[in-house]
Amino acid sequence: MMPAPLQLAAALALSLQTLDGGSFVPPPAEMTVLLFWRADCPPCLIELRHALDYVEAAAPGHVLFVGLQEPAPLARAAARLGLPETMVVRAPATVLSGLGKALPLSVALDGAGAVCARQEGLLGLDRLRAWKNRCGGNLARD
Repeated sequence: MMPAPLQLAAALALSLQTLDGGSFVPPPAEMTVLLFWRADCPPCLIELRHALDYVEAAAPGHVLFVGLQEPAPLARAAARLGLPETMVVRAPATVLSGLGKALPLSVALDGAGAVCARQEGLLGLDRLRAWKNRCGGNLARD
């Protein structure tokens, strides 16, 4: 069972942290894609090789790379991939309750915080662009 959309957004806003332990509040956007990952998940690391492409394709929406581990392994993996630590936040694994267990897992939230799309496994640029058109309101300018 999927959590109520606004409950998911509220839970994430309360539990996301930067890798140095500070709290993180997602910036307002018409669409935010949350990509859940772990440093010990090979498909997740493949997905993160495209992180900068995803950020560019989602603009002016946002993509948050939500790590489900302690900061040290996430920071090491981000450094190996050339991913700026500022693009990585972390959350407890409990936020995945009802969303799915396979990683990587991507969830798109519209501007109201409602879940409008979900993908277990690799996301891909084509799917992200389709989500932008479907979930992003006036973000669809391709």
